[in-house]
Amino acid sequence: MKLQTVGLPNQIPGKVLFLILLMVIPLGFFSYADVESTVFDQFIPQLRQNLYLTTEEQLWIKNHPVIRIAGPKSFPPFYFHNENGIEQGIGADYYRLIFRSLGVETETQRNLPWTEVLSGIKDKRIDVIAFSAKTEEREQYLDFTRPYLSFPLIIVSRTDAAYIGGLNDLIDKRIACVRKNAACEWIKRDFGALNFIWVNTPLEAMEYVAFDKADVHIENLAAATYQIQYKGFNNLKIAAPTSYGNYNIHFAVRKDWNELVTILNKALSAVPAEADIAIRSKWLSQNLDQEFQQTLIKWILIISGVALVIILIILRWNRRLRNEIAERKKLTAALSESEAVFSAVFQNSPAAITISSIKSGKYININDAVTTFTGFLHSEMINGTANDLNIWENPADRQQLVEKISDGETVRNKEFSFIDRNGKRKFGLISGTRIKVGNDPCVMLVTMDITDLKQTEKRLEETKERYTSLFERSLDPVIIYDLQGQLIDANLIGLELLGVTKEELSSINLFELMDQEQQKMLIQSNEEIVQYGGQKELREYKLRHKDGSNYWLEATGTAIYEDGKLIAIQGLGRNITDRKKAEQEQKRLISKLLDALDNIKNLKGMLPICANCKKIRDDKGYWNQIESYIEEHSEALFSHGICPDCAEQLYGHEPWFGKKK
Repeated sequence: MKLQTVGLPNQIPGKVLFLILLMVIPLGFFSYADVESTVFDQFIPQLRQNLYLTTEEQLWIKNHPVIRIAGPKSFPPFYFHNENGIEQGIGADYYRLIFRSLGVETETQRNLPWTEVLSGIKDKRIDVIAFSAKTEEREQYLDFTRPYLSFPLIIVSRTDAAYIGGLNDLIDKRIACVRKNAACEWIKRDFGALNFIWVNTPLEAMEYVAFDKADVHIENLAAATYQIQYKGFNNLKIAAPTSYGNYNIHFAVRKDWNELVTILNKALSAVPAEADIAIRSKWLSQNLDQEFQQTLIKWILIISGVALVIILIILRWNRRLRNEIAERKKLTAALSESEAVFSAVFQNSPAAITISSIKSGKYININDAVTTFTGFLHSEMINGTANDLNIWENPADRQQLVEKISDGETVRNKEFSFIDRNGKRKFGLISGTRIKVGNDPCVMLVTMDITDLKQTEKRLEETKERYTSLFERSLDPVIIYDLQGQLIDANLIGLELLGVTKEELSSINLFELMDQEQQKMLIQSNEEIVQYGGQKELREYKLRHKDGSNYWLEATGTAIYEDGKLIAIQGLGRNITDRKKAEQEQKRLISKLLDALDNIKNLKGMLPICANCKKIRDDKGYWNQIESYIEEHSEALFSHGICPDCAEQLYGHEPWFGKKK
């Protein structure tokens, strides 16, 4: 089959032909390449004015003055190379505008096959891919900016092909796929190994379908429309949409340069709306390619005389038509911008966002955060229902929520529980509203994952309960006070020790219960706690009870922090009043014993004693009765009596003694 070229004048209506002539005459003397370096310079000052970079980000740019950049070899109108090998298209214009605004020089790696582009950035021979979709496999070695383009993903087939309603009709079809193309990776993931025919560029894929070497090709709407209209593929058509939603385009950055991702995201947000419109209008609203222009110029030379007369006739109509076209372009650009913004917010939101039909309950669209929250794949959820997947722990909760939203009520921040694919219980804070997708009334739910927050709250509550239990049930007094000594709280034992109630605590200052020496010791302890978070050693404090009596407390203290700031001190003590009294009594007894010992008279050494009368000689040479000597040199006292032997000896001859005996 031979591809048909655009013919003149049979295939172009008369009025349109001469309208085109008006636009083409200047084009014959104009080339985009002539102004490629300056066409967007007018937007650079405004972009720089809108852009705020931190000192660290500015330093990173200074340390990386040259960025190596690449893109697809042939993917018009997004990124391709002209006959001089210069990169063209929307992606090329965006990267030129942004990197010139950042003051960064780009070193372009040109005309590389897509597989070499991916391997080059893996090996760090390339730093940035100017035009790339996001896939799970690429996310292993690439970081992606927010999308700067977004178009529906569609199926292209020949005009004479059988009806194709969606991806499910491709099971027995020959599918032309660009190697490492994101859409083909998604199809392989969701449908397994189909009949793929691998090519190197999107243009080659379209040619395969046009020449009946393949049945279909998966492409985004803008690229497919461009190829069909401007490359003469008049036997191709857009057969059906896919279920993958929009095809988002990002800057892809090598994994170790996440600073550049942040910088590029800021730069994309700072791009003036006029620049967005200018770039998209330049590539998405051109009506003629270079070959067609050259052909028309030839015809201009032949029919210029006739054209001039007819142009004057249709001038008024032409002016009105141009105005309508200009207005339509503005609306299209605004719509495209709005869709891109919505898609960026939708896909990059950290909250899980689902859009489901009220009538069927089927999911129409979900963002990436939903798959993270539920554990289900995108393909498993689309066209499925929450009941099919058993996501809600209590399905009746969802039913009641949908009924409220269906009645026009907006729901905000309602907490519900869910079960993910692995059976793990999760919690979400849901806000929802009613929207329309086409003519289908739908529910949009935005769910913030608060599972970690709930678990943290539970652990904090358990910790608080354990602390409160230990605090109140402690057998030792626990007192909490601020750095000025003002009492804040105390447990039951602490209150008994102080002799006050909870209500009276706030009127008591710990320093007022101590003398000056004790106050100095408490100040020293507080300084240690402020510096080290705790007291180095136990200290004994003498405190005054409410009734005026004194008691002793052996205590240590630790710091209490809130948001990293010391707010109070917790003192843990032990009542040692009885021990101190016992120690004082012990000291008194020891003192008394020492005094007694000082008065004890000791008998020691050799004592000279008379062998007959038993008198003892003292140190001065005098002989003393043994009783007198011992009484004088000890605490002993004598009482006199007579033993039986002596009584017999002294009184045995007496009659009375014998009778007594």
